[in-house]
Amino acid sequence: MIKRILCSVIAVVSWTSLTLLLGNACIRAQTTDYRREAQLLTKKF
Repeated sequence: MIKRILCSVIAVVSWTSLTLLLGNACIRAQTTDYRREAQLLTKKF
């Protein structure tokens, strides 16, 4: 029983950390894209 609880807790923690890491990566990619677009727009003007 204790092992099952521990395994489930570890699984949940690892999943949440993975999703957070992926989410951060996606946000970073989006922000870099926006920055590039902003730089291109400022260069045009």
